[in-house]
Amino acid sequence: MVRLARRDLRDAVLDSARQRRGATTEDLGLPGPVGRFYVNERLTKTNQDLFRKTRAAAGIHGWRFVWTKRGRILVRNKPGDQTRRIGSEHDIQEIIGQYTV
Repeated sequence: MVRLARRDLRDAVLDSARQRRGATTEDLGLPGPVGRFYVNERLTKTNQDLFRKTRAAAGIHGWRFVWTKRGRILVRNKPGDQTRRIGSEHDIQEIIGQYTV
């Protein structure tokens, strides 16, 4: 786990990691067995729960895209649709639809 001191550096690392999805330890020149690595944004406990519920509702209703960026939860139904921000359970119900978790 790595904690970065500056937001701009954190955002640059996350953006770079998103562009290189599927990278392996070999790509970084690290010794040992080759394996994929992942870079994830740390969310508050509240946002972790909200993200989990958003993903569950999106799966039920066929929404294809749920992701986080700079601590915000974002959704899009299909490519080309408007990106919507989820800030509460009420937003999930209003934007995506009813869910049960």
